[in-house]
Amino acid sequence: PSIHVWDLVTNQRRFTFNPSCFYIKCFQSYKDKLICSSDYEWDKVTIFNLQTGKLVQRFLADESPIQCLQFDDTHLLLGSRQIALWDLETCKKILTICEQQRGIVNCLQLSQDVIVSSHKGKKIRVWDRRTGERVFTLRGHMHLVHCLQYRDGTLVSGSKDKTIKIWDAKKNFMCRSSLQSHKGSVRALQFDDWKIVSGSKDSDIRIWDLSTGKFFSHFQTAEPVYSLAFDQQKLFTGSSLLKVYDFGYARKKSQQCSLS
Repeated sequence: PSIHVWDLVTNQRRFTFNPSCFYIKCFQSYKDKLICSSDYEWDKVTIFNLQTGKLVQRFLADESPIQCLQFDDTHLLLGSRQIALWDLETCKKILTICEQQRGIVNCLQLSQDVIVSSHKGKKIRVWDRRTGERVFTLRGHMHLVHCLQYRDGTLVSGSKDKTIKIWDAKKNFMCRSSLQSHKGSVRALQFDDWKIVSGSKDSDIRIWDLSTGKFFSHFQTAEPVYSLAFDQQKLFTGSSLLKVYDFGYARKKSQQCSLS
């Protein structure tokens, strides 16, 4: 298994990273770094330089497989059977959250003040980033939570129950909208200042108004969507191929190319 870095102008590969493992469970790129779980037990973290393509560091991070991760300029957040916050400069663990005995952490989000996570269940938990104390438990989904994003006081989550929920942090994370239109489990989502884009096992990509929760556009793909990301011009989706769509104004009929 390997991770490929692509030039979006030429659609050519720039680098191929080869962490030592049978299967790459999770990775993230941010600025000049790419970090992924590695080794055959997924218990190590590997850091690559995105500008040079070179290995920067690899270290043992957990005794159980790392299922998800996220990092910012200073810290790395890992999810396994516990949640661990690491200092990226020293590669030292500074916080461990192991209050729950509720299974593996399958999605999480790091923000300036809180950590948001789900542990292979219906509930979402919000933790104080400084102390590790649980401050909110969110109930509303009827099945596993597969994906979530938190920013600017808004949390959006997607579930195997085929719904997307919008939670308002300014009102103690009250659920203000439940979006129902997908026919399969919601596996990926992202939102910006005005829209939510979601992808599902029903092979459908749907676009919603963030403020009202109203659905306003969609298009069908050939395969189930397991990951996605977008910027102002392009939408990227992951299934058996990485697909890149022309995303100018979220058009329903999108031009696409495939990277393989």
